[in-house]
Amino acid sequence: MIARAQQLPEPHKSAPRWNEVRVFVDENTVVLRTRGMRTTGLRGEYRVVGKSPAPPKKQEIYILRSDKEVFIRIPRGSRAIKTFEGLLDGDS
Repeated sequence: MIARAQQLPEPHKSAPRWNEVRVFVDENTVVLRTRGMRTTGLRGEYRVVGKSPAPPKKQEIYILRSDKEVFIRIPRGSRAIKTFEGLLDGDS
């Protein structure tokens, strides 16, 4: 699937832009791939560790973690929500 992602902002700095990423789920790991060279910092394998309690309208935001933290924004009507909920609950 294709979604939008951004790295967790550093303290006292402006939030980075949301970038388009390709998302692959392999068992309990989320793999992010990007097309451009500017967003290579988002590439990698992550685990779903949290969810925003107050996401924007018609969106869900999940928190992914590996050696860095990334937010991923998914439309609320997406079929991927069920998969991310399962990963968040610990189901494979």
